[in-house]
Amino acid sequence: MKYAAITNEIIKQGVDNFNFSALPHHLKAEILTETGDLLFKNNHHSEAGKAFNIAQNEQKLQDCARFLEQQGLIVQAAAYLQYSNDKEKVDNLAIKVLDQGKTEIALTLFEKSQNQEMINFVRQNF
Repeated sequence: MKYAAITNEIIKQGVDNFNFSALPHHLKAEILTETGDLLFKNNHHSEAGKAFNIAQNEQKLQDCARFLEQQGLIVQAAAYLQYSNDKEKVDNLAIKVLDQGKTEIALTLFEKSQNQEMINFVRQNF
């Protein structure tokens, strides 16, 4: 790891609690991507998704979600796609999550994709 000390501190404090404003801008994406990779490898998907999101690393969000979805880990994939800008992929995953009975997660995904019809459908029927 190139930024082990910083990465470990981010993990220790939690992605939500670390003060990224003190991190030099030119290193922020690289360090957060490294942090996200480590969190992903350790199955801390919620934190990894947050790290990739703050890093604005859409490719990592997509890649991790695709890998997890291929493994049948639909709910874990949602931890990444909830931050994605690809509305079609978010919607497709939301339907799969809904099929698994995870209504709140599906609703979060539909809200991300701004799919008002599905938001209304879920609220009225689940």
